[in-house]
Amino acid sequence: MDFITQLPLSNSFDSILVVVDRFSKMEIFIPAYGTITSLDLAQIFISHVFYKHGLP
Repeated sequence: MDFITQLPLSNSFDSILVVVDRFSKMEIFIPAYGTITSLDLAQIFISHVFYKHGLP
């Protein structure tokens, strides 16, 4: 999991959360805000990764 930050605004997002499955090499790109908190990050991970793909 990594962040790409300081991007131009797009639909009020200025960052991208990148999640990579090292086994399958699948990548997930999730729009995010630069001022994200750890609680927000956990909620985003659960809703965009865990619910769709299950446990690693």
